[in-house]
Amino acid sequence: MHPTEDGFLRMTIDDVLALPFTHLISGLDDEAPALDERCGARTTISGYTEWIASTEPPVTVGWDWLVADERWLRIGPPRSNLLLLDAAQHPYAWARNEAVLGTVVDALPWQEETKIAVNNRYC
Repeated sequence: MHPTEDGFLRMTIDDVLALPFTHLISGLDDEAPALDERCGARTTISGYTEWIASTEPPVTVGWDWLVADERWLRIGPPRSNLLLLDAAQHPYAWARNEAVLGTVVDALPWQEETKIAVNNRYC
């Protein structure tokens, strides 16, 4: 697997699903999103996480998250150096690439690992 001129690693979804992703780093955002600034309103904690598959070159995927009502939720599309290929080896359109990578991220057991990493880093 080699990056192309645009820096992306091209793989099929089956190849991606076979990758052993592990947690690399997570952190808190410096500023929380402005949701409701009234006194006594709920607060929100938000941050980022990055996961890696130790391939050569490494495959990375990262995303933003927030904690609301004690639930850890991915917000926005993932960022990655992957560009998925269909069965005919044609690259996905960017919106489809982001959507499918989102389903891959959502299937990872990332919430607990991210929570542990954030607690270890900041507490």
